[in-house]
Parts: sequence; C-alpha cells; structure tokens
Amino acid sequence: MSGLPIEVSCWLEGFKAKVGLESTVVKVLIGWGLTEHAFDIYKKIEKRFDDALEFSGLKQGNPFRLPEEERLHIREILKEHYLKTRDLPCRRTFREKLHNGFLTGFEELSDLLIGLYEEHLYRLSRMSSQEKAA
Repeated sequence: MSGLPIEVSCWLEGFKAKVGLESTVVKVLIGWGLTEHAFDIYKKIEKRFDDALEFSGLKQGNPFRLPEEERLHIREILKEHYLKTRDLPCRRTFREKLHNGFLTGFEELSDLLIGLYEEHLYRLSRMSSQEKAA
C-alpha cells in the first residue's frame, strides 16, 4: 500500500515548485495586460507541455526543449487571448505592450513563458535524479 503524497520525500518540493511556476506565469501574464485570461492561458500552456512531455519523455538531468511546433501553438494561444481582450478597457501601457506583442507574434512573451516552464521541468528532473541517488 502506498503512502500519502506528502509522505513521499520530494512531493512537497515538487508541489511548491509547481505553485511557484503557476504564480510566476500568472504574474507575467498580468504584467502584460492579459489579466482576464491569465489562468486560462496558464492551463493551456501547461497542457501543451504535458502533451509534449508525454510524447517525448523527460530524461532525468537533461534539459527539455519544447518542439518548435508547440512553441508556435503557444504563440497562437497568446494571440487568441489578446484578440479577446482588445475590446476590454485596459491601461495604455498594457495596450501598447500587447499590440507590439501581437505585431511580433508574441515572440518575447512566449519565449519568456516557455523558458520558465523548461527551467521548472529541468529542476524537477534534477530533484528526481538526486532523490534516486540518495
């Protein structure tokens, strides 16, 4: 019989890391003016990463790179949500930042978000490999 998740040694660290990632991603999205859709975007990006990980498998200690096709999908998610927010009132700085992001295909924002996820996955794989070594 397996124990509760909290009894597994790295579960709590993994949980804290996941909450930290979620918090950081939502803050970045809010900072870009995507306040109304920040959590929806987070969930969609998380699903993209989960699907990519399931397909490729994460090797312990190795950095994970999201395939280019998935990177494009994340940019499309950002574009889709930007278009939903265009009619909502927002501060001028947000409007300009989002419009500039739209013109560049949200390259800067998607690279930032993808980097956060890839770093998170790398840390998780290192924690897992350190746990197995111990």
